[in-house]
Amino acid sequence: MLVVSKTQLEEEYGCKLPISTGNHKVAELTHTLIPELKRKAVLRYDKYKEVLLEEIKAKGEITTRELYNRTFANELSYRRFGEIIKRMIAEGLVDRKVISKGRQGRESIVRART
Repeated sequence: MLVVSKTQLEEEYGCKLPISTGNHKVAELTHTLIPELKRKAVLRYDKYKEVLLEEIKAKGEITTRELYNRTFANELSYRRFGEIIKRMIAEGLVDRKVISKGRQGRESIVRART
């Protein structure tokens, strides 16, 4: 048995868990649940990536904040959204140019790489 907190797993994989324990309790999980969560996370990333690429290509270039507000503001935290953008940059799908850094974080312009 592997013992991890439910919130820790939800943060790690960015999805709600099908376990009916309270947030502060510790959920006991078998080793089969974690690969399933990883698979779900990969499928979700692919879905997000497609939508974001379409939006970026349609606009040419767009600020990260505007892109977030147009697409996944209702279902993703901005932190998780930022991780998806970073991953897309690492894969070479988009380019990012930082235009300002402030107390609220950085604001960038994102372009599709041709």
